[in-house]
Amino acid sequence: MTGRQSIRCAVERMLWRGVFMALAAVFLTVLLPVLWDLFSPFLIGLAVAALLRPLIALTQEKLHMRRGVAVGLWVALAVPVTALGASLYQTADLGIAPYDYLSLGLRDYTPVPYFGCRVFTDALCALLCWLLGGLVGIGTLICAFCLGPFIQFFNGLVSERVLHYKPGGQ
Repeated sequence: MTGRQSIRCAVERMLWRGVFMALAAVFLTVLLPVLWDLFSPFLIGLAVAALLRPLIALTQEKLHMRRGVAVGLWVALAVPVTALGASLYQTADLGIAPYDYLSLGLRDYTPVPYFGCRVFTDALCALLCWLLGGLVGIGTLICAFCLGPFIQFFNGLVSERVLHYKPGGQ
């Protein structure tokens, strides 16, 4: 290979690398978030189910509890943890899911406090789910009626302090 051919080959390799880098950038910034939004509920749900099953069995065995009591214990622990996570991500003002905005929008445009708006949207969705033949269990109802108050509690106690939140983007 002559000097001119090796320079041409190097330039072609650089151009192809640039094309692949551009495609990778598009994939990571455009397609990956869309794919994550589509598949994350299933992936997270599978991971939680896979983790929760052995935890419930371990709780039953070590604490000598019936299955219903062990599940109730884990639900009682999961609701405040989920509420803290929701509080932090909503207060961070980095964008939220459309469903979560329903309660925030109601709070912003009505005199009802956040927890009331969240309980309303969660309970309404649970009712619609039940009317359409979906499964609404005790865990669904606990989440529907407890997430809103816990999220509002964590907003004032943790999220607004940690994130130095100022309403209205001040």
